[in-house]
Amino acid sequence: MTKTRFRALLIFYLGISSATLLAGLLNVAGYSTTLASAYAAEPNDLIDRHPWPLLAGAALLIAAALAGMVGLYRFTNWGRTVSLYVTVAALVLTPLAGPMLLNPVEGALSQAASVLSGALMAIAYFSPLSGEFSRRMPAPKPRA
Repeated sequence: MTKTRFRALLIFYLGISSATLLAGLLNVAGYSTTLASAYAAEPNDLIDRHPWPLLAGAALLIAAALAGMVGLYRFTNWGRTVSLYVTVAALVLTPLAGPMLLNPVEGALSQAASVLSGALMAIAYFSPLSGEFSRRMPAPKPRA
């Protein structure tokens, strides 16, 4: 794996993730009104009682995820660490979101994004390319 291919995979991941959000917003494949009504009637006490703290937390998680992606793109050690922490936090916090309804396109794209995210983390930590993340920039030489 080269740095260029890693960056291309990262950009592809961001594209798939964006397509997932778009597919959900547009309800590309759709689902029946009966299913949509049943989903709308599903109680979610945590979100219903505390929407603002959850939205603020989600915004912080998204901001951290984007910062991590920038760090991965630039091959910084903090970028892969932030990306790993965001991934773990998302996995831990997802059950708090309550029931989810995904259309088939959204579900497929979400699965693809998850696989790509795992591949990026594996490459960043366990491939020969992982050495690129631990290299430190040389300290600036003092001026005389």
